Amino acid sequence: MRIEINNWFEYQEFRKGRTKDTLWIKLHTKMLQNYQFSKLIDKDKMTLIELWLITDRATGVIELPEEEILHKIGRKSIQYKELEHFISVSAQDCADLREIAPECGLEKRRVEKRRVEKSREEENDDFDRFWKIYPKKVNKSKSQKAFDKAIKSGVLSSDIISAVESAKESKQWKDDGGKYIPHPLTYLNGERWKDEDYSPETKTGTVPRMEGLGL
Repeated sequence: MRIEINNWFEYQEFRKGRTKDTLWIKLHTKMLQNYQFSKLIDKDKMTLIELWLITDRATGVIELPEEEILHKIGRKSIQYKELEHFISVSAQDCADLREIAPECGLEKRRVEKRRVEKSREEENDDFDRFWKIYPKKVNKSKSQKAFDKAIKSGVLSSDIISAVESAKESKQWKDDGGKYIPHPLTYLNGERWKDEDYSPETKTGTVPRMEGLGL
């Protein structure tokens, strides 16, 4: 079984050359200000400290059979779910443990959490690009919600941004100092990026001159 201690090297520093044979660990006072740590019941706090004590100093990892880990810390079981903010258990180990710890799904939840966070960051980046190029900047918060809703429905952010870039060059959006530019929320709720593409004729209001034909 493999248990990785989260942020091990943030809290544990050992003098070079003495890592593996060090008989002690550091118990940081900042843990008292850690909200997740304060939420643990005393038994789980003690279990976490006992896991720290048997952790490999050089790697921040415990790699031992489940029975040996329990024997070393003098426990019959470990509440993995309660300690998920402090330890990471591999998905395979969770599968092996499912009979004795049905709630074990730490790695799966952690991966899903990272996926959701990354997705949100990407959505925010895409909206920031949209907001930067959109000429009228009003009602940003609701506009972001409308933008996110469109992306979640399967619309490509590049399609929206490309449509805005084209619309910015159109006669309609340029007339009267941008008087007819819709508010971004109106644009997004109305799915205006689906409107007819802005061709050169639409952008300028004239047909391009054909050299050599006298037109």
